[in-house]
Amino acid sequence: MNNLKKRMISENLCLLRKQYQYILEEVAERLDVIRQAISKWEMGEIIPTLLNTLLLVDLYDVTNQ
Repeated sequence: MNNLKKRMISENLCLLRKQYQYILEEVAERLDVIRQAISKWEMGEIIPTLLNTLLLVDLYDVTNQ
């Protein structure tokens, strides 16, 4: 995955979390992952797995419009 895509994913995850007014710990708890994973996703260090992506879609009520 190229850097632009990683950056877009990380920026969108951060914006969505702030829009929903969640802290890292809340997202981590809801997805049953550690807080550091959420932080690394938002910093673009790693990308979420497919399973975690689907959980994020549900958590943030993301639809394909």
